[in-house]
Amino acid sequence: MARSRHIPLVMPRELCIIIIKNTSTRQYIPICKSNLAHRSFTNMDNTISIQKAISLSRQIQDHLNKDILKEGQPFIILEKYEWLREVLSLLAKQSNLFESCIVLLENNMEQEAYILARSQFNNMLWISYICNDNDNSRVKEYFYEPHITQLQQLYNIKKYLRSLPEDTPQFEEFSTLDFKVINSTINKIKGILRTEGYTVDNAQKPLKNKSIFELTEKDPLLLGMYLSFYNDASKFEHADISTVKNYRNAVVDDISDSIAFTFELNQSNIALWKSVFKHTLTILFQSINTLYTRIKSQDKHLFDFKQYEEADFCSIIVNIKMASDIVDSISE
Repeated sequence: MARSRHIPLVMPRELCIIIIKNTSTRQYIPICKSNLAHRSFTNMDNTISIQKAISLSRQIQDHLNKDILKEGQPFIILEKYEWLREVLSLLAKQSNLFESCIVLLENNMEQEAYILARSQFNNMLWISYICNDNDNSRVKEYFYEPHITQLQQLYNIKKYLRSLPEDTPQFEEFSTLDFKVINSTINKIKGILRTEGYTVDNAQKPLKNKSIFELTEKDPLLLGMYLSFYNDASKFEHADISTVKNYRNAVVDDISDSIAFTFELNQSNIALWKSVFKHTLTILFQSINTLYTRIKSQDKHLFDFKQYEEADFCSIIVNIKMASDIVDSISE
């Protein structure tokens, strides 16, 4: 029997709606009628446009899951198609992140959706980076990123332990850690990376993870999104003071909201809401279009032998454009 997950929406006290999501069919069934959670967007045309944009976004996700990810169907990945395995896995994560963004936007939580859209952007960069590859070398880079991360973490643990004075409580707590075990783990990881052609002991060029900037490969569109959207989203991710103060409302016109204020957790900034919605759609488009372009240019036999239908990609891309246009039509 298919499992249902209940998602309570944040609503005014006088109105409550619960949506049941059937995870197998991706259907959203309202228990009672309402005009969604957009209390700030009182314009009736806005309400209709918001409903259309959200509904179309869910259709887009449904088609992504069914036609591209082929949810529930078995995959067998042959040699030299490791890139496809990783790209589809990243797209699966994109699908869930996109769905989560839509739920948050539906509830006027654009700041929180911004944080998830930032994660979408990270995934999209890896999808683009892996697709723009001819020999699977970038798949190897992606595969060994966790090894590099673990190596850096172990170095940091050793550095921290060495910095502890012996007369501190923390020293006693961590003194049980065996440096031999830590060093042994470090050497094992180094051995794996050396086998794969990595230089692990070059002090002039220490081993590090791929940066977001490197993943953009100086592509004008990706670089532009990194310099604008990603950096702005980072403020919400890291609780920048300029973003958390948005939850405060001044109670007196002539007194700053840093002195006298109330917390308004349900308010929404429509300009930011639209921006986040458009970005989450743009990132999803870029993710899907990159895979489509890769198949069309280098692996067209996947279309020829009906492993994928080109029309399915085109349909999703067109619907993303339509959803973006609907969001654009919402007045501020």
